[in-house]
Amino acid sequence: MNFGLSEEQELLQQTVRGFCEKECPPARLRQLFDGDDGHDPALWKGLGEMGLLGLVVPEAWGGAGLELLDLALVCEVMGHAALPGSFLGHHMVSLALARPGGAAQKNLWLPRLASGEAIGSVALAEDAASWEPETWRATVDGGRVRGSKCFAPHAELATVLLVGVAGGGLVLVEPGAAGVTITDQSGVDRTRPCVRSRPTRSARPGACSSRRWRTRERASNSEADSRSSRR
Repeated sequence: MNFGLSEEQELLQQTVRGFCEKECPPARLRQLFDGDDGHDPALWKGLGEMGLLGLVVPEAWGGAGLELLDLALVCEVMGHAALPGSFLGHHMVSLALARPGGAAQKNLWLPRLASGEAIGSVALAEDAASWEPETWRATVDGGRVRGSKCFAPHAELATVLLVGVAGGGLVLVEPGAAGVTITDQSGVDRTRPCVRSRPTRSARPGACSSRRWRTRERASNSEADSRSSRR
């Protein structure tokens, strides 16, 4: 039994490595580190044109339809190059949306995430170190999220956030929606700025997704929220 990488996977890593070396050499990385938001629109566009922003998005929605291992291999190369951006969080949103159910959400977000038109990120942690699903206390009531999240990477740039809620559920929230407050919480790594997000007031319709995903259950057991987020 062969546990090595396939030729296609090795080629994928070589391609990404070449992109990183060409488009984000140390001098450019230093510029981004000294910048304001650690984001390079041209770099993000290049990732989209290569199909790297839709790696795990099903082909039916414009993605490559690859596996988690392929995503891990790409992240390994990007991590070695210290490539800035919301790459991992972006794909976590896509992975949640790609699960069974929620056709309206798939049609709304997956094509835009695959192309890079929309930027995804995550808002999971609460307090200083409560990343585990059993510690989440944010709530969903009537299609609206209430609570506070910290260390949400690139949330100011994100078009959509994957938010962890009480009971181990996951919902989608648009950071620009009414009722969502974002404050800076950046640390040492200025290429990955973090914020504290407080969706404490009622958000306008469309701010919260119509589905909740369970982090530790099969997708077939996902429960639906009471309202659709379709505008």
